[in-house]
Amino acid sequence: MRSTPIFIAVLAAIFSTALVANVIRFAGFRNPMGLAIGASALFAGLALGLKRRRGAVTVGLILSCAPFLLTVLNIAVGVARDPTSHNLFPFELLIALAIGLVPAVGLSIGYAIPPARVPPRASLIAGGLAALAALSSPAVGLIYNRDVETSVQATLRRLLAAENGYRAASTAHRFTCDGPLLPRFEHERWFANTQLGLTTPDHFQGPGGYWFMLQCGPLSRGDDVSIRAYNGYGGEFTIDASGTILRGSQKSR
Repeated sequence: MRSTPIFIAVLAAIFSTALVANVIRFAGFRNPMGLAIGASALFAGLALGLKRRRGAVTVGLILSCAPFLLTVLNIAVGVARDPTSHNLFPFELLIALAIGLVPAVGLSIGYAIPPARVPPRASLIAGGLAALAALSSPAVGLIYNRDVETSVQATLRRLLAAENGYRAASTAHRFTCDGPLLPRFEHERWFANTQLGLTTPDHFQGPGGYWFMLQCGPLSRGDDVSIRAYNGYGGEFTIDASGTILRGSQKSR
């Protein structure tokens, strides 16, 4: 049946999208830009496989191996500079292998489909979809980041309002860094920095993978408070007791 190649391609797209989504989630990246890039890699592999030419297949194999080889090179350079920089390198290699599997799946399926069953210009269409997904990925990431940053700043303001509410109801008229005591945030999954010997649950993970941390200062005794939000990848916001939000070193309005 002529619908067989299309049916197989759809199944491959579903499988590869799910694979990339789980890899990105496991690695800590929640930006859907990675999904767009994964879709681009899948369609690129499919386009090269449908060509069935030695050169195209070679390019597809290089594309599939590139994530692993680049990760190995990055680990080698990092370890040469700092022997402790890649303590979890086996996981890095596994993630790189999983990412490389996406174009490999497309390449294999495209090559396995009998030429007689390949619709006209199928390779061109798959290549066009790959280019479209790749070109749209920055816009997808930008829209996602803007939405996340808006949610993060709204959460910071709600946390500050909760701190002010706690302070108004406290007989000592002080802020708290004990997160579960804050009204409307009692049910968040708060954590303590037990590695530093601390027992007060003062941070939780919120929108977009950002961590929200209450900071009372070692000498303030609750007289002052600031709340920091960070994601470990350069994103950082801080709100002080006056309600001013800082983005890194830049003031955010």
